[in-house]
Amino acid sequence: MKFLGIGIIVSLATLIISWLVGNPEITVNALLIIGLIPTAISALFAGVFVSGDRMRGNYSGEDDFRKRMSISTKLFLLGLPSLLTAFAVYFIMT
Repeated sequence: MKFLGIGIIVSLATLIISWLVGNPEITVNALLIIGLIPTAISALFAGVFVSGDRMRGNYSGEDDFRKRMSISTKLFLLGLPSLLTAFAVYFIMT
């Protein structure tokens, strides 16, 4: 939950900065970049981009698997608030 809180703080800080600048398009782009980078790294750690025969190798080491899934979950929770805020700002703008 700590990483979710950090993600919320980052997205709120980005919203405040964009409100001061006055350009919501920059806000959406910044929030998407801030949200997509941790989400993409999370997908790499989770092994989303590998084929079926290589997936078996990802589950071979129990300790390694648990560590990678922990990192993946934390990164996903870090990027999720920024992505949700970007979509909300985009739909409010249009």
